[in-house]
Amino acid sequence: MFQLEKFSLKGKVSEDEWQVRVDLAACYRLVADHRWGDLIYTHLSARIPNTDHYLVNAFGLTFDEVTAS
Repeated sequence: MFQLEKFSLKGKVSEDEWQVRVDLAACYRLVADHRWGDLIYTHLSARIPNTDHYLVNAFGLTFDEVTAS
């Protein structure tokens, strides 16, 4: 099984980005809990406010494995 190294980005990204990360991770967990996911072949995404950057899950993670970091 593939495992990512555990680390935290809290305090290393802006407050806005951290909140988007937390909210997006919560959405992934809700989708997983309701079994709406399609294994690893779909995604949710969110734009970081006031930037052109967006967040999406790492390929290969199931929805219940996504975290804010």
